Amino acid sequence: MNAHDQIVKELKEILPGTWEYESDCPHLEGTTFGQGRSKERQVYPGICMRWDKIHADGILFTHPSNASSLEITYCAQGRVGWDMHQRSIYLGQGDLAIHPMDCCSESKMNFPSGYYKGITVEFDFEQMENHLVAHFKELGIDLAMIQDRYCRHEVYAIEQNEMIHDIFYLLEKEGPENQVLQKVKIFELLMVLSQTDWTKEKKVDPLEEEQMEIIQKMHDFLIQHYHQRHTIEELARRFLINTSSLKAGFKAVYGMPIAAYMKEYRMHQASEMLRQTDKPVALIAQEVGYTSQSKFSQAFKDVMHVLPNVYRKEYRKNQKEG
Repeated sequence: MNAHDQIVKELKEILPGTWEYESDCPHLEGTTFGQGRSKERQVYPGICMRWDKIHADGILFTHPSNASSLEITYCAQGRVGWDMHQRSIYLGQGDLAIHPMDCCSESKMNFPSGYYKGITVEFDFEQMENHLVAHFKELGIDLAMIQDRYCRHEVYAIEQNEMIHDIFYLLEKEGPENQVLQKVKIFELLMVLSQTDWTKEKKVDPLEEEQMEIIQKMHDFLIQHYHQRHTIEELARRFLINTSSLKAGFKAVYGMPIAAYMKEYRMHQASEMLRQTDKPVALIAQEVGYTSQSKFSQAFKDVMHVLPNVYRKEYRKNQKEG
């Protein structure tokens, strides 16, 4: 089962248009047309962790604006992006975003893959100074320096690296039985923030607002006409953007080149038809833009790891047994 299907399965009991929020340090409000579940807990005074699982195109979030609080978001699965300072930042699997909480007090988180699983850690430096300063000094953690470095009304999006993976991989387990490990990893994260200047690490390039609007319009056009084929040059002329910016912008948002993205999209549309209809494979191939059934079957196998007829047969067998 792929990551998207796993998220759908885990959230199947949540009604569409519902975001469930469970927290012992509540401060968020959110609305969505999709489905979502967020669990949040206080790890230490002034430090909260949140685990998000989302099946939606986006969620509108609001929370108090606080320039002295820092938010770190780690994308574990899917893709996530949001608009800040007339720029759009998008994270892929393993990427990290760091920003003060006055940057995103009213923002829409976008999920280009239609799903997202991630971890957010929030640091309220005022509370931390009041309750945990002795612990930090013993470990060589300089809270004032961390706050000065990162709470500058700027957004830093860092590409995945081994250091990020080592910290957050074990934090994906959200259960209470992992509380000790979570506390250890939070201190490790603070030590890294204190000793490493992530503002100088390799960053995810932001998109300007105008470029983002063009990419979204182009994406909507491609999805609406997914049974048709369009060259990069044709799209560039239609949307008045040069080919280099078009290719780079699309990959920044959706995580892959246009051709690969549309291939996956067509195969997922085809898989839906195979599950829900009795249409012949040849007809389904035509409806998703393939004139050759053999090329369609190979493309389907590339994406779904099984031939179309076998996919349909296995699905219906599982339905009967289930």
